[in-house]
Amino acid sequence: MKDKIKMILREGVLDNKITRIAIFDFDGTMIDTDTPNSGKPLWKKEFGFEWPFTGWWGRPESLDSRIYFENKTNELTDVLTKKGLKPDEIEEIIQKGLSRNIFDNNPISSTLTAYGEQSERGDTMTILLTGRHTGVAELVKSILDSKSIHFDDYIYKTGNKETDEFKKIILNQLVSKYPDLQEMEIFEDRIDHLPVFQKWANEQKFKVIVHHVTDAKN
Repeated sequence: MKDKIKMILREGVLDNKITRIAIFDFDGTMIDTDTPNSGKPLWKKEFGFEWPFTGWWGRPESLDSRIYFENKTNELTDVLTKKGLKPDEIEEIIQKGLSRNIFDNNPISSTLTAYGEQSERGDTMTILLTGRHTGVAELVKSILDSKSIHFDDYIYKTGNKETDEFKKIILNQLVSKYPDLQEMEIFEDRIDHLPVFQKWANEQKFKVIVHHVTDAKN
């Protein structure tokens, strides 16, 4: 009941004037997801064959390896058969792939603390702003939900612009939508994005703090 009352009060605040926004990136900021450099070798080590896709960030399998084995069993069987594996060996690989997600997707402790502080504030709207595309939106949200991390809004990348440019467009839209903003905090891990966000922050009439998250292991 206490949580329900808190939620109602929070929604009441958000329905009125938004004065603070806290924005969190997903990969490497909120969640320590695997990068191609860590994930592809792990995939090869666990399953004995190369990562089966060209890209990484747009693939749901980069967040949950089981998805590949749920959807690609026939294709994988053909590929491994051509490599000379026996049916029982192929079945063992498939069952291993279905049994667990090899990617941990753990929260980054410093960001989790910051998220807790921001989400407890009744005057603050929390937003997940990620370069992940809408095609993996449900999966991203399910990962966050499983860690009891819930945002007031979730914004996923659309279009073909570079991620930092896309995020800057969203930031400008938020400023236009909430003219009473007095403060914004941005949490981001990518060092190449920081100058873009800091330059944007310096151009605003309200206080903007850009936090560089450096705790990701992957």
